[in-house]
Amino acid sequence: MRPHSHSIGQDWPGCRIKLHFIPPYCIFTSDKGVDPERPDDLLAPAAEKVFELADPYIAAAALRETDPGKSLMIAKQNDAPWAHNLAGVILRHQLKTEEAIAEYEKAIKLDPHNPRPHHNLAIILRAQGKTKDADAQERMAEHPD
Repeated sequence: MRPHSHSIGQDWPGCRIKLHFIPPYCIFTSDKGVDPERPDDLLAPAAEKVFELADPYIAAAALRETDPGKSLMIAKQNDAPWAHNLAGVILRHQLKTEEAIAEYEKAIKLDPHNPRPHHNLAIILRAQGKTKDADAQERMAEHPD
């Protein structure tokens, strides 16, 4: 049985690159050679696309600091505990507290044993002066069972 594959084409001025992702391999092809002085100009955007396909967590986490909007977009495309927790972190840093709380609660609902969203929710609750609720979340983070 042949493994599932993806191909992504990307145009840059004067160059076309094609990325073939056949797990576990990734093959780059181009109609022009890569400038040996600036290979990142061609490969970095293609690598970002690979991570979006192969492991959206890595793509979203890597972009959290440099491009939080894109990181949030990738996270919101995934209904997984990591995605909701990461979205909560980004929203908290954007001072969108209520949206962050909602994301942490979604993460907790999907995986109540994951300590990260409990801890992150506790940070917001403590900042809001809800010490008892924050302490309860910290206890769940420390002893999820």
